[in-house]
Amino acid sequence: MGVARRKDPNATDGLPLNDQQRFFCREYIIDFNGQRAAIAAGYSKKTARFQASDILTRPNVQAYLQTLVNKRAERVQVTADDVLRDLLKVKDRCLQAEPVVGPDGSEGVWKFDSSGANKSLELIGKHLRMFVDRHEVVDVQSAKQFASDVLGIVLRRVADPKVREAIVADIEALCRA
Repeated sequence: MGVARRKDPNATDGLPLNDQQRFFCREYIIDFNGQRAAIAAGYSKKTARFQASDILTRPNVQAYLQTLVNKRAERVQVTADDVLRDLLKVKDRCLQAEPVVGPDGSEGVWKFDSSGANKSLELIGKHLRMFVDRHEVVDVQSAKQFASDVLGIVLRRVADPKVREAIVADIEALCRA
């Protein structure tokens, strides 16, 4: 016999998005900054990061975001392959030291452009997941608030009191470490 689970009143998994969530998604795909998108969508500045994190975990929101990204790619007729090909061209151009014909028809030698080559290589490497971005936590109070926000999300979604207690104990142990 299964245990009855309470439905989170704030969850919208599988349900249509409301206007504020759709607006959040349209803002989010501009620069993929969740906090900025949440503020633009009308969420409180104080809770924007928490709201963005919560909204972005919802499967229906993820599906809508993917639809928006796909529509944009179709609209501008750009694929990931196009971007990678262009990055490779930039890298090759920045690294070349052979004569090329300039816009005025003159022949010259391109200088080595280390910043252009490095940026192209960095973007290609990120796409290939060759690098892992790590962020140093400097503001301990913000980190604690973030952990508290995440804990709140988890606890709202877990109905079993024993599981909730175990989660809290695990997180408290992590915070002491």
